[in-house]
Amino acid sequence: MTMLDLGKDGDISVDEQFRDEFTGQVGVNFNRKSWPHGDFGNAKPHSELFVIADEDVKE
Repeated sequence: MTMLDLGKDGDISVDEQFRDEFTGQVGVNFNRKSWPHGDFGNAKPHSELFVIADEDVKE
């Protein structure tokens, strides 16, 4: 999954700063062993909105 930037002129570009925290590649690979939902299968994106509790944000 990648994040896109929408410029004021309407141009769309890939957000190069949105990177997989394990591989460092642009975007996030949803095929991984563990997600916040637990260790029971790959996650599937359902929307363009990520919601997470403030206390779960890693800095």
